[in-house]
Amino acid sequence: MRFGFLYQHPWIYDLALYGLYHGDPHARFKQVANEIPKGASVVDLCAGTSFLFRQLQEKCPNYQAFDINPRLVKHLQKRGINAHSFDVRTDAIPQADVVTMCSSLYHFHPNCKDIIQQMQNSAREKVIVLEPVHNAKNSRFAFMRLLGAQAGIVDGKINEFYFSPDAFQDLIHHTSGFQKVAPAGDGRDMLAIFDGHASTTSEPSPQTPAYS
Repeated sequence: MRFGFLYQHPWIYDLALYGLYHGDPHARFKQVANEIPKGASVVDLCAGTSFLFRQLQEKCPNYQAFDINPRLVKHLQKRGINAHSFDVRTDAIPQADVVTMCSSLYHFHPNCKDIIQQMQNSAREKVIVLEPVHNAKNSRFAFMRLLGAQAGIVDGKINEFYFSPDAFQDLIHHTSGFQKVAPAGDGRDMLAIFDGHASTTSEPSPQTPAYS
């Protein structure tokens, strides 16, 4: 698989997030963590270097990270995080109380609604989607535009689609089980909450899926 240079090494990925969010990439992940009940099991899709884990490691020890990039997965595993290689497009999402996806839904256009519904089918309580709606690709600064463009290259494919505030609002309000939406971080993102549809009587998902 071929990825943009942002995804070539964990420290490049982290540095890019610090640049994109003006030195504070953590604020929006704190908002996500605030929506997750203490002790809830969490499946974090497209986890990257798992900024979310840093907010949940004491609050929600039953946390699993999933990402398509083997370099990032290996990095997480070396840090002792329960992380697995995973392709949202083809792999079955394990069940958890809460299923999250941060800054990645646009990669799945035009199937974003289907992805949310798959997440709902695996979430016993709720689904949380954090998504940029003011993309760096439209920045007046050349370096920021470069970061935004590179963020769209995953699995060798260049994604030209990015959500605008109106496009994201339209998607979430036409998705069954939508609860609420709020600005996140410095206002560049939106955080949307949806009902989970998985049975609360189902057995918990295994800690180590067969495709890890």
